[in-house]
Amino acid sequence: MPLPQQTLIQALITEQTCGDACWHAKDEICHCSCGGRNHGCMRTKDGEQPQRTRKIKGSMYQLVTIEQDIKDSCIAERTHPIYQLERTIDDNAISAGLFEHHELKGCKSWCDKPLPVYVKSANQSEIERWPELSQWRDKTELELIRHKPLMVWVKIDLLNLVPESYRGG
Repeated sequence: MPLPQQTLIQALITEQTCGDACWHAKDEICHCSCGGRNHGCMRTKDGEQPQRTRKIKGSMYQLVTIEQDIKDSCIAERTHPIYQLERTIDDNAISAGLFEHHELKGCKSWCDKPLPVYVKSANQSEIERWPELSQWRDKTELELIRHKPLMVWVKIDLLNLVPESYRGG
């Protein structure tokens, strides 16, 4: 499957972290944040998809989990585990003395430093391209306007704060 030219250009010009453009790349030089570690990895027979990473506020984050689309469930039922995980990681960061209580409880939007965890909505491009979000592709435009899937991104050097049940994928 050929990659859109825009994706490759974004990966080469911006600080966008590696993803499909890097993983399927055929050129010899890697220009993204993986430093070549994931460059062209999906072209091999046993090429496994590496962990998704992203730069937020100048720090590297890894995708830990994505909200599951559970048939006949309400938004609150689907999002509760996501926000519970965020609270758990925040509490672990406070307990470890890495952040102050006020930085993570109620003042996140004012904090300038990179936080241990971010919950972000997937954008339309990610839903269309990422296999992890394929279950959301059959949603109508109206359904996605009302609620896009949530993704939990954890700072790479703080992955030890993630509960054991979420580690490794």
